[in-house]
Amino acid sequence: EPTQENVVEYMRHQKRLFEMADRFKDTWEVALLTHPELDYTADHPISAIALQTASREEHIQQKERIRKIGQEAGIYFIFSSTCPYCIEQAKILKRFENSYEISVFPLTTNREGLPEYPDPAIGTWMVQKLSITKTPTLILAYPQAGKMLPLASGLITENELIRRILILNQRKGTI
Repeated sequence: EPTQENVVEYMRHQKRLFEMADRFKDTWEVALLTHPELDYTADHPISAIALQTASREEHIQQKERIRKIGQEAGIYFIFSSTCPYCIEQAKILKRFENSYEISVFPLTTNREGLPEYPDPAIGTWMVQKLSITKTPTLILAYPQAGKMLPLASGLITENELIRRILILNQRKGTI
């Protein structure tokens, strides 16, 4: 019943609840300050500067993991020099190759190179062997283990490339 008396009583009750919530919030903050092991944000930063620092540290760790993977693996880059997605992928791969020190083995499907990879090998054997139907195609290869793992079919970003390499590397023994 929205009578004036009921609304006033509701407002008084709401005011008491806000005051209780405010006291609870203050007590919570004191508890976190005196028991930092309970502070979730200490391990999972939420401030802008902490997030930037965590991101920078994650990038450094990822770079080191990719460099380590690059000691035993490389990337086959299967492309056509007339494919606009391949042209963009080549730029991304060249930056990635230089930055992460992982070898890229360019394989052309039309006997022509790209500015980033002017002297590719002919890749028709790989296309036939793996039934590749799309360019660009990226394959993560572990020559010593004799493993070739599909990394991408189509244009992907550097961040996605990193994510996929790390995932495939974790599962290379089970794939």
